[in-house]
Amino acid sequence: MWYELKNVHCTQNIVEKVKKTVYTYCLSHSKRAIIVYISMADILTKKQEFRALVLALQKRNPSWSPSDIANELQSFENPETLSRRVLREKIRRALIRGSIKDKTGRGAKRTVVTKNFKKAVKKLIYLKRKKGQRTVVKELKRKNIRGGLYSVNKAIKEIGLKPFKTRKAQKLTAANRVKRVEWCDVIL
Repeated sequence: MWYELKNVHCTQNIVEKVKKTVYTYCLSHSKRAIIVYISMADILTKKQEFRALVLALQKRNPSWSPSDIANELQSFENPETLSRRVLREKIRRALIRGSIKDKTGRGAKRTVVTKNFKKAVKKLIYLKRKKGQRTVVKELKRKNIRGGLYSVNKAIKEIGLKPFKTRKAQKLTAANRVKRVEWCDVIL
């Protein structure tokens, strides 16, 4: 959970009073915090810190372009070690995104192991005798559902199913049980 505080002095006292992870972004001229982010759970990554700073500068000075923000960032004590062009591009992307969070939907989209596929696999395999992954693949093919052995294996893992194998054990009679209880009493 993130809280936003405005116009807080950038001093070490804040950090010690709050006892949480505190990020302060100070302008070099006014020595006032633009925004203090207090993390209740995790620490911001470097990328998120940068985006928060850029968005805070844009919020404070709405008329600023990415070049003006880059000028301000390079006037800080510890400026970014990027070239001017890369810095402006990074700022432009952060302003377009408008959030400190990463973009959603990165990576390849799911095509086979979808919710419907998982339901079909679970229906075919759950609590059924003699149903292995290969038999499930064959039955899915019979039903014209696309998916191979790897997809079935992945779906089973995501559903959280585990194989249950009955173990062989000796047959106990009533007399055996009574003798075992007596023996336990003797041992204990």
